[in-house]
Amino acid sequence: MFIRFSILLLVSLCFSGCSVFMAASSQEEKDLSSIVVGMDRSAAEAVLGNPMSVLRDSKGDIATYVYVSHDEQSYERAATYAVLDGITLGLAELVTFPIEALQGRKNEVKVIYDRKNQVRSITHFQHDAVVEKPEKTLGWDKEREA
Repeated sequence: MFIRFSILLLVSLCFSGCSVFMAASSQEEKDLSSIVVGMDRSAAEAVLGNPMSVLRDSKGDIATYVYVSHDEQSYERAATYAVLDGITLGLAELVTFPIEALQGRKNEVKVIYDRKNQVRSITHFQHDAVVEKPEKTLGWDKEREA
């Protein structure tokens, strides 16, 4: 029994703070307006990063880039998570980490390159967050607006 409790405590302490860090930080949107038709592939990938997939055909490549952009940082949410982590010895991470991980907007950018590795077209798709922010669910965001 003591060994199981020790393992559970160790695992929970290892995961403590992940949701706190995620709530306190934000990931900025990529500046897609800087990617224009005719731009070199290396310059486009400097903005977008490495593609998740590339389909090659006789006319060139179709590259798909995926990134998640989070909403603004929330120190209140981070503080709440930190208190919950302290009270539960890190077990709150089993709930708070998935909440943070499923927030944010999934962005999918498809870029078509010609054979000379020049941008031929760019298409951006954005998917909303899977889970609403806790502030919105609890009504805290309305208090800030007032």
